[in-house]
Amino acid sequence: WLAGAGVRRVVLPSRSAVATQAAGALAALAGSGTEVTLVRCDVADREEAGALLGWIGADGPPLTTVVHAANAVDLTMLDDTGLGDLQKALGAKAAGAVSLDELTADSDVDKFVLFSSIAATWGSAEHAAYAAGNAFVDALAVNRRQRGLPATSVAWGVWDTQGWSTSGAELPDGPGIVTPARLARQGMAFLTPEPALTALGQAVADDEAFLAVADVDWSRFVPVFSAKRDCPLLDELADKRAAAAADADSDEIEDTGQAAELVRRLTGLPQADQERMLADLVCTHAAAVLGHASARDVPAHLVFRDMGFDSLTAVELRNRLSAATGHKLPSTAVFDYPTPAVMAEYLRGELCGASGGGYLPALEELERLASTLASNARDDDEARTRIAGRLQALLDRFQAPAEDGRALRDLEAMSAAEMFDLVEDELNADFD
Repeated sequence: WLAGAGVRRVVLPSRSAVATQAAGALAALAGSGTEVTLVRCDVADREEAGALLGWIGADGPPLTTVVHAANAVDLTMLDDTGLGDLQKALGAKAAGAVSLDELTADSDVDKFVLFSSIAATWGSAEHAAYAAGNAFVDALAVNRRQRGLPATSVAWGVWDTQGWSTSGAELPDGPGIVTPARLARQGMAFLTPEPALTALGQAVADDEAFLAVADVDWSRFVPVFSAKRDCPLLDELADKRAAAAADADSDEIEDTGQAAELVRRLTGLPQADQERMLADLVCTHAAAVLGHASARDVPAHLVFRDMGFDSLTAVELRNRLSAATGHKLPSTAVFDYPTPAVMAEYLRGELCGASGGGYLPALEELERLASTLASNARDDDEARTRIAGRLQALLDRFQAPAEDGRALRDLEAMSAAEMFDLVEDELNADFD
């Protein structure tokens, strides 16, 4: 990228020896007319970094551009991250950036580029310490600009460091292994050099403070990423809103005959047998998602997360169970009902009706009402305020304690139609 921009000299400090593949690329780069010098130096060490900058200033053209591209990925979940993990990540990313910032603050450097990661932008599983280090880098870019100094932080997506995008060989799979197929299931793809470096050049030319560069299919990424929690950061993206709306509106499940047959088999069985059958169903699909040979490998009372389920596999299981039961499960189902046994109990209530479960049709009516309100009053602040007031009044009415519990009994005794009529009456009263 720098050579293509006409830079005459590039100095590459490295903490370790250069790999054979990289050495070949450097030799080719030198042949293009750009002088490339490789120096053994850890820029996180202020003394080493200072000596390097002194040598550059005394032996060649003045330093005009700094690119801090240190990388230290160590896959560790947040609750398993120790001080050593943080020290390693912050040492590589943050300490080096601070050294370069302080040592060049009074120089004529006009471009100061920091390589960050989307792990610090919207988060990524098992990247706790790495995300922290990159978040510091992003903050440093903002801090430099507040001091009147140049800075651009670029949060990269996933680079294909193994060459798997173009490899015809059979690729490995498993925890922590990022392959094109696994990325595609998450709604992402590997970054390729040409478009990524074009984006980098544009960001620097436009003097951007921060830019995230990633290849994302939002229609796939949003359901997976939002399986456990919403992400307000992505709410303003039009593609994200469209994907979320499509997921919320897709209440129709393809009728494959499985659901009708399942309900037929459940009908007339005792509650315990219904839950046992549904637990077997959940275990069967969970085993398939995790790649196990049999449902026997999935204990009914083991927490899904402890089995190895993450946001991606949780959505896959949700989709399988929705198709098998004909009932659209929420994207958070695996986390709301954390074991196959608990999930089976929930499914039995949805498919067969819980004991005294006359409230289930009413909940469906309320879901339809929520969808109607969301679409009809989305851009009308006054209507939203008035509707919210009426709904709050209705909620207060049923949450208020009664001496003889009559309000609660009245609610439980209502049919779905009666409850929906009550909601309509409460809402219409404010507009009559």
